[in-house]
Amino acid sequence: MGLFNFLRPTPDKFLLKLLPLYLEETERPVMRQRVNCILGSELTKGYALCRQIVGLRSITTGCIKSAFHIANNLTDTAYTLGESEFSELTAKMEDMTIDSTNPELSATICKFKIDYVGEVQEVTQKCIELTYDYIIRGDNVDAWKEGVSICYKEILVHGANPEKVNHSTARSYSDSFAEQHGEIVMLLVKELLDLMRAKAG
Repeated sequence: MGLFNFLRPTPDKFLLKLLPLYLEETERPVMRQRVNCILGSELTKGYALCRQIVGLRSITTGCIKSAFHIANNLTDTAYTLGESEFSELTAKMEDMTIDSTNPELSATICKFKIDYVGEVQEVTQKCIELTYDYIIRGDNVDAWKEGVSICYKEILVHGANPEKVNHSTARSYSDSFAEQHGEIVMLLVKELLDLMRAKAG
């Protein structure tokens, strides 16, 4: 292994470094999207809003973890983590996900982080299952995007009276999110493959 390869981050550390940036980008448009597609009186507040934010961030975490699974499936030199290392990686990613870029929401969320763990795990796992079903086993990226879009829309408008939701606008936001995250996943897969091969060499 050359010195340059030795100095490069391991795939798991690479993901941990990038995840906060992607989580921030996920959350940035959420408040505007909610106002545009849900009547004001139907907007969730307080704890329910915190759950929405964490739920949407969880989709991004699931997509980022999915990139790792895809790369590991494609390479001849799979990058394996021990059970304790994988548990540590998962715990760190969950901890980053259970937060908000909004200081007030962050303070509320961080007081009760344990309350969000189950939801984060459920949403993250859903994204990984979509990845195995439609990309790793099925080679159908469009179906994967459709699944991610549906997941995003469900969380974005959760709790609102369906009659008070502009479904076409919500779906437009959801499709855009899925399209963007499809591109992110493919870019990450390329980077991860390169790192896996470098570390194996």
